[in-house]
Amino acid sequence: MTKVRYFIGNVFFLILLFGVEMQAQEVDVYLVNQETIIAKPGKVTTVVINISNESTANLKVQPKFFYPKKWSSITDTAVFEIKSKSKSTKLLSFFVPNQTPTENYELAFELEEVRTKKRLQSLSFSVQVKEIVNISIKGIEAPDFVIAGENIHAKFIVRNFGNSEQTILLTPYSCDLIGPERIVLPPNTIQIIEVAASTISELRKVSRKSFRLEGRTSTDNPTQAHAYLHSRVIPNANEEINDGKQLPSYVRLSYIGHNRNNVGYSSGWQGELYTQGSLDEAGKNNLELKLQGPNQFNISSLGLYDEYYAKFETPNYKLHIGDKTYSLSPLTEYARNGRGIEASIQQNHFEAGGFFHRPRFFPTITNEIGVYARHHINQKNTISLNYLHKNYENSEVPASLVSLHSRFALLKNTIIETEVSKGDHGRESGYAGYFRVESSSLKKLRLSSTILYASQDFPGYFTNTWYYTGSANFSITRKISAFANVYQDERNAARDTLYATAPFSKQYQGGLNFRFSTKTQIRASASQNELKDLLPSKKFHRLNQSVKLQINQSIRSLQLSSAIEYGRTQNFLNPEGQEYSRLFRTYLNLNYQLSHRHNFRGFVQFLENNDFNNLNRQQIIYGISGNSKITKSTYLRFQYQNNFEIEEYYRDRNLFELHFTQKIKRQHEISLSGRYALQRQTVNSGDFSVAAHYKYNFGIPLEGKKKQSALLGQIFNTGSDSVEGIVLYLNGKTAITNSEGQFKFRSLAPGKYYLLLDQTTLALHQIPDVPTPIEVEIIEGQDTNLSFGLTTSATISGHLDIIPKKLLTSSGKKNNLELPGPLLIELTDGEDSFRQITEPDGSFIFSGLRPGKWTLNIIYNDLFKHFSLDEETFELELKPGQKEDIQIRLRKKERKIKFLQSLSLTSKD
Repeated sequence: MTKVRYFIGNVFFLILLFGVEMQAQEVDVYLVNQETIIAKPGKVTTVVINISNESTANLKVQPKFFYPKKWSSITDTAVFEIKSKSKSTKLLSFFVPNQTPTENYELAFELEEVRTKKRLQSLSFSVQVKEIVNISIKGIEAPDFVIAGENIHAKFIVRNFGNSEQTILLTPYSCDLIGPERIVLPPNTIQIIEVAASTISELRKVSRKSFRLEGRTSTDNPTQAHAYLHSRVIPNANEEINDGKQLPSYVRLSYIGHNRNNVGYSSGWQGELYTQGSLDEAGKNNLELKLQGPNQFNISSLGLYDEYYAKFETPNYKLHIGDKTYSLSPLTEYARNGRGIEASIQQNHFEAGGFFHRPRFFPTITNEIGVYARHHINQKNTISLNYLHKNYENSEVPASLVSLHSRFALLKNTIIETEVSKGDHGRESGYAGYFRVESSSLKKLRLSSTILYASQDFPGYFTNTWYYTGSANFSITRKISAFANVYQDERNAARDTLYATAPFSKQYQGGLNFRFSTKTQIRASASQNELKDLLPSKKFHRLNQSVKLQINQSIRSLQLSSAIEYGRTQNFLNPEGQEYSRLFRTYLNLNYQLSHRHNFRGFVQFLENNDFNNLNRQQIIYGISGNSKITKSTYLRFQYQNNFEIEEYYRDRNLFELHFTQKIKRQHEISLSGRYALQRQTVNSGDFSVAAHYKYNFGIPLEGKKKQSALLGQIFNTGSDSVEGIVLYLNGKTAITNSEGQFKFRSLAPGKYYLLLDQTTLALHQIPDVPTPIEVEIIEGQDTNLSFGLTTSATISGHLDIIPKKLLTSSGKKNNLELPGPLLIELTDGEDSFRQITEPDGSFIFSGLRPGKWTLNIIYNDLFKHFSLDEETFELELKPGQKEDIQIRLRKKERKIKFLQSLSLTSKD
């Protein structure tokens, strides 16, 4: 009987198993959309699948969803029933964490029959996670004022909000960098960049000096960010000011000498007259004039080409007559130096303008006419219609181009720039397109890409070219990130002959960044780079494939960067069988900031390769440079480099350069320069140049003399030690307080003045109780009285605290919470504002504050998106000498997950 039962049971099990297998074959699961699934970090992604039951039985199934570790499922996985001969559609939703690396991930969906616990069917699919690039620049510190003739020192914050290390090229405008032009920032880090700008000592009117810092992540048409800072420049007229309103101006006489390859010495003289300033007190009508000649550009690399122009601007009108770089749009005319006239008018949101000019350094084009109409929708969104007409020297048939150019900020942090253009030259027609996008809308995602195409017959700035660049960055962890870049040069750009033709480059690069601390970073990368000489007699054409390890270290004022690169080179100029060779390179760079007045840089590089003339060469390249402000009026700059790599022969290469400048009083300046360089488009042809300059600063009077008056003042003791012996400056004039704090300035012409205190004559922690500089209005024929007090400064310090310190995870473990990066702290009393970033430990301090009411604001950034503040604004009432400490409490936000109900669409076949 037992054997019979055993036999019947086995038969029943086999029948059941066969039935389950048949059901499994009759149940199908597949994606509705078979295209590549793209997931964005920090966002929810939804995938739609179809489930088909072709069997004759209703099935109760248990869905199971398998996804990578640390991802979150937002899909209901409750048991459901699939009717016989029906189909059902289900949504699979999952959350991809912000720190997810960029690569393909395998996910799986499985159906299990509830009664038998057997798998009916499964589906595997890939999800590709996007990469993130995000840099920004913000101005944080600039003096509210400086005295005319002094240098302005200001600070910017360069931030890498992306998830991979970025090499950022810094470009200053209207200022000079104090430090390296190339910095390397690991993800989620910042670096403070200091700049300096000079001012004209003969300034006769308070003016505003603006300077800009731009950062870019590639060498051509890069992903970039920029920021502005401003300072007031106060006149420094030591003599009595009785000449009325003047335009700051100067004249300069230059001598330039040159000896090329010891074949003969040539020289020449050049003069310059320059003036720039406002014609009215409100600063709305501005004039700029420059007369520089004759042309000495061909004598040496220190010579300048002649330049003559006059420019007049008002808030609504602009007029430029003479030389300038004329441009219309990226596709039609990008940059063309010429002599002509340009004018524009802007009313409300509409702008129209045009130009006519004759190119100076592109002989093929005889003249150009360009016009445009532009609509400024707002500050960030514009659209313009452009037309360009070109006449050629060797053709009677002109070229005409029309383009539509736009720039839109579609989302909060997304900018899209586009242009389409059509050009006709006789019977030939061509088309071109331009597209650029920069996006950081998501927390850790920044996209940057540029594409430019021009057809073979397009008669614009680019012809027969295909250019693209793109970069991506992703954080794997807080200290590890991955990056990838791709780049290809444009071809056939109609550049002026002033600019040399650079080598063609095509590059692919990817790697990892490791940040051990804020001062130590390691970068490992692999790259493929093709370099091709574009000159007729090619000196090089090679393909480098290599891996590279780079270490960056900061030790107080010393910054070190070292690297080693290893790979192979394919030299296309070598005979077959000899084109491959080993590539080995190592280098060490250092930058030492001795003080804000002295900076030194040095480097050494060893290279082994056979990329030139079939020779296996070993080359050591080293150099040193420095900038020094020896005294307040004496400046010295030097540079030395023993050699250059061959691919740089398309440009002039300085082997040695020395500049010396000496200011004599306020109006006179003498400078001497010497340079020994290798000539462009030659390998080792030497070029020695010298130059001497004399500059005289003066003012062009715009008004007649005015009657003079006096300023009578007194400083009261409102909380300081003493008010005697304090030195004050009024537009360069000097006065000293007596024992009662009284001071006097005589022989003042009517107008606005700015009173300053010499900080070195104040006691420790002693400050005025009003904002400085103090603006004073002098009225003709009247004496003006002024009084204020001295008090003891206050201090505000603070730190960031995460509450609680530890967070309980889903597995029951407690993880320590760390600050995701620095915060920007702003302090203001309505008149003065100060900004500061927190230290790595979250601390900050503001010292030297006037007593009174202050407001401290916490400025969020993307790194703190998942934190909340107990208080974002602190109102403070400071007393003389008070030291206030603030605790800023941060709390981790709780993420609420909502499960999506399954979408079930059942139908009978």
